[in-house]
Amino acid sequence: MDSHDFDTHKAGSHMNNKQSDPDNVGGHPWVFMFTNSVTLLFREWSTNSKTFPVACFGVALLAVLYEGLKILRGYLITKAISQQQDKLQCCAINCTLMHLLQTILHATQVTIGYILMLVVMTFNAWLCISVLIGATLGYLLFGWTIVAKKIIARFDSCH
Repeated sequence: MDSHDFDTHKAGSHMNNKQSDPDNVGGHPWVFMFTNSVTLLFREWSTNSKTFPVACFGVALLAVLYEGLKILRGYLITKAISQQQDKLQCCAINCTLMHLLQTILHATQVTIGYILMLVVMTFNAWLCISVLIGATLGYLLFGWTIVAKKIIARFDSCH
């Protein structure tokens, strides 16, 4: 069995006893970098000049999906509440199915949120910009439904 050199793990010592780079502490960057070569989430997912634009597009699409899920969950809750106000009681099966759907959507949204957080933590400026563009585009595409509902509710309450 190979022995492990624990001297490389002393406080202030990183990366095989090399002098620490203030921009790369413990093997992790602490400043944003504009590069097209990055390991994304898994060691096997390394990008190069050809695959990096695809990674940026995929990350932006994931951020759009995150925003869409957020709006969808709110829409489903609002719809369920308005339907239940008419009936005054909830059918147990419908409530259970709605709760199960909300649970699955919540778990999906949390998972995507953590993936996007890890992407930002790569400190790759292009990937961070892709997350911001995707979130902005997602809100542009789906967020108007929230604003429209608030406007309609405000005018309906005036009558």
